Amino acid sequence: MDLKTVLCPVDFTDLAPREVAMAVEICRAFGARLVLHHNVSEIGPGLSRAWDWDSTHRRDEASFPDAEKTMKQMLAGVGGVTAEAVVTRGPLAAVVLALAEQLPADLVVLASRGRSTDEHASVTERVVQDAPCPILAFEDHEGGQPPPFRLTAGAGEPPPRVLVPTDLSPDGAAALAYAGALARMVPVQLDVLHVVSSAGQENEARQRVEAAVPVEARGQTVVQVRTGSPADEIVAHVTETSPVLAIVGAHARGFLRRFLTRDTAREVVHRAHCPVLVVPAKTKA
Repeated sequence: MDLKTVLCPVDFTDLAPREVAMAVEICRAFGARLVLHHNVSEIGPGLSRAWDWDSTHRRDEASFPDAEKTMKQMLAGVGGVTAEAVVTRGPLAAVVLALAEQLPADLVVLASRGRSTDEHASVTERVVQDAPCPILAFEDHEGGQPPPFRLTAGAGEPPPRVLVPTDLSPDGAAALAYAGALARMVPVQLDVLHVVSSAGQENEARQRVEAAVPVEARGQTVVQVRTGSPADEIVAHVTETSPVLAIVGAHARGFLRRFLTRDTAREVVHRAHCPVLVVPAKTKA
């Protein structure tokens, strides 16, 4: 795993400090460069979508000079890592994707503002769909302040737990390889989870999953098998074990499938009360 540049888009809302803290923690753990990004304005979708645009976008969007000033203030509060800031204009998802390509970014940290409708994909979903690198996304859930994001344990504490759901597909294999590379670099425990559709398949599934775990990570790995719906069981496991993050594979999605169905990774990003790192199949561990 060669993690050199972390891109962190921020929108100056109350989620921004959590995004930045998460990105800084990752940069410290891997010695990576942090690039903070703010997009001043987006191009509206036209009159047919004006009602949706007005309900989800602020009319008091900061001017370009104001945004640059705010970004400088945010940079001043970032310590212990190499950091810079970029301010852009344009359609947000397209700008984030272009910037991730140009840097190039090895990871994008991005907050999710909630589910999209069937007609309107969220920015996070668009970025996850087409990103050239893994995306660490988290949902803005109600119900109290989440614990600080930590990849390293404090003195006397057990290693942070990282959940790695796998369906043993090529996409799941990419996520598992990425998790194995992470475990080589930082002392975490990998909870590798496989979900079967019916009882009686557990033993065979466990053997297959154990064989799929990277050899070098087996000393840091616990394999678990559950029965039920994949998304439901993954979210339940997150609730029960409180991992520091989950690492999932991103399934390729065509245009129609993207809008007519929801895949497991998409569901987990929106429902899990922990950050979710979505790994494209093309990612090299």
